[in-house]
Formats: sequence, C-alpha cells, structure tokens
Amino acid sequence: MTGNHNEQQGTRITPKDGTASRLASAIGRHTGPVLCIATTRDVFELTSGVRARRGPVHVFNPDGTGGVASTVRWNPLDGCQDPATAIRRATAFTESVGRRRADGTSFWAAKASDYLRACFYAAATEGLDLTHVARWVTGDGSTEAEQILNATGAPGPQWAAQLTELRDEANMATRSIRMTMSRALAFLANPAPALPAPGQSLDLEAFLREAGTLYLIGGTRGEDSPVAPLFACLAGELHHTAALAGSRMPGGRLDPPFLMALGEATQICPLPVSSWLDGSGSTGIQIITIDGEAQSRERQGRDVAHALPGRQQVAKNYSTRLATRITPGVDARLRQLALARHRRISHVLDEVLNAALPTTADLLTEMASLGSDEQEARHGRR
Repeated sequence: MTGNHNEQQGTRITPKDGTASRLASAIGRHTGPVLCIATTRDVFELTSGVRARRGPVHVFNPDGTGGVASTVRWNPLDGCQDPATAIRRATAFTESVGRRRADGTSFWAAKASDYLRACFYAAATEGLDLTHVARWVTGDGSTEAEQILNATGAPGPQWAAQLTELRDEANMATRSIRMTMSRALAFLANPAPALPAPGQSLDLEAFLREAGTLYLIGGTRGEDSPVAPLFACLAGELHHTAALAGSRMPGGRLDPPFLMALGEATQICPLPVSSWLDGSGSTGIQIITIDGEAQSRERQGRDVAHALPGRQQVAKNYSTRLATRITPGVDARLRQLALARHRRISHVLDEVLNAALPTTADLLTEMASLGSDEQEARHGRR
C-alpha cells in the first residue's frame, strides 16, 4: 500500500494477484494495529512472527480452521448495557445475514435488528449470555426479556413493548423476522466458539493502543459461514472503536493507523465496505479487500461490487442522476437520517420518496383523469 498513513484509503487485490503474499507484505510493513480476516492459515503463518515484534498477537478461530488454535474470545454482549452499543451490534448481526444476498432478506434484517437489540440489551443488563438471547428469539413463549426490560429505565419499557408485539403476533412477517434472528445466532449450535463470560472479552481499545494484531480465521460451508455474523460484529466494533479513538487524536486521525486486511470478506464476514470507504473525512483507517468482483456482486449487490477500492470512482448508493438534483442541504439531511436510523442512504431515500409520492392506485386514477380531460378538450375544440 502506498500513500499517507493518516488517510483512510482502500486497496483491492483480486484472487489472481497472489493474495497471500501481497496481503502478508502489507501486514508485515504496517506499524499500527492490524485486523486480518482469512479463510486459511497462510497469512497467519507468513506474518504472525513479524507482528509479534510489534505488539500482542491474537487469534480467533472458532472452527479451528487449519489447526490454528484460538488465543482470544470476544463476547458481543459486553457493553450492550449501553443502548447505542446494543443497537450497533444487533444491526451488525442481522445485516450480515441480509447482506449475503441482494434480495428481500435485507428488509427482514432491518426489522430483525429492532428486536434483537432489545434482547441484547436485556441479556447484558442481567448478566446473561447469548444462549438466553437465542432462546428468546425462537419464540418459546418466555416473557423473561420483557420482564427485564420493564424493570430498567428508557428505552427498556419501549423495547419490551416491541418484543411483546412480536411474541403475540403469528404471521409470515414475524416468522421471517425470527428466522433472520435465528440465522444470525446459528453459530451458537457449534460449541467451539464457547463465548467468554461477561467482562472477559478482548479489550478492543487496548488492542488498538498496543498496536496488536488480530487474525479472524474461518472456513466456509457451502454458501455461508456460520461465524459470519460474529466476525462481522467484531470487525464492525473494531472499525467503530478505531474511528472514535482517531476522532479524539490531533487532526482527527488515528496514529499509527489501523489496517483492516479483510481478505475474502464476502465469503466469511460480510461487511459494509462501501459505506466505510464512503465515510466523510480521513480517520486513519486503511482497508484492503481481496475478492472477485463476481462474488462481491452476488453477495452484496452491484453497488458494493463497484464500490470496492481500486475503482477510479466510488459508486453512490443512490442514482447519480437524481443526486445531481439534490441540494447540499437535502443531501446532508439524508445522510444524517441514514446515520440516525442505521440504514443505507439508498434505503432512506426510498422511504422518503415512497412517503412523499402518491400510491400507484392514486397515480393511475390521476392519469385516467388526465386522459379524460384531454379527450374533453379535443371535443370542445371541434
């Protein structure tokens, strides 16, 4: 990688470029903290010795891929006593399910996030683990989560009401939402990940401060990887923590920079790469992706495939033609709304336009009325 280390930048390496060697070269030269995501042990073997001279080296390999043992664990519920943290992590879990396919699953992922955040918050508040969350989302009739939430301050009671609504309804929508949440927690069926007790997770702030290296290694099973939601949440939290730490440094950039060597990200760890790269300002975060364009398009949709680094221009998430007609003030409000709702700009824009435009039935009626008016006008001229 080349360029100013204080700038957020991206590099794309295609599979034919000799991925392991190029990735290892970038990791070996990097002076700051590193996150490496891979499906094999190759990069770990090439770089772990060098990285150990820079700072602590950690491995999270729940499935034991390549025989590399995990040296660290991470509990996504740690910190979820904070509602904002619960929202962020629940969104990462459910969106990792929806992001793997460019179809309607993204809608159910967004809805599932609204309920999963309540479960995360309740479990963290009570000191419970993810097995309790998994039981709640299956709809076993338990009201334990609602009881916990109602005993807390805001937003507990509001989120309890949402869970009650989900539990009391039995239709296709609720089944789809529960299925999405269950898929996000499917890795719990494998005892290997064995999550740590609350308070015993990897300290992300210390990891960044000590210029550590974290290898996330996971194999694929057919189309999906069971650990994808867990990896996506951990990678997202590291990105968030690094960006927050950088914002507090002189110049608003993390120094030394944080390298995210995402490897075959769309195979085992679906991530919002385009939105990370399209963020405002430099944060001191460098991103390397290694993937074929066809795979990226299949799993994350055409917009994300073209937004991968290495392109001359990052494609916008909404129509360029429409964007040229949006004033800077409206554009800023759309981005703020997307940030507040934890949604993509394209989704927010769709919602705003859908709410503002007449329904299809009303438009058909209006068009029919216009046709009648034109006919009457022609008869009048005769």
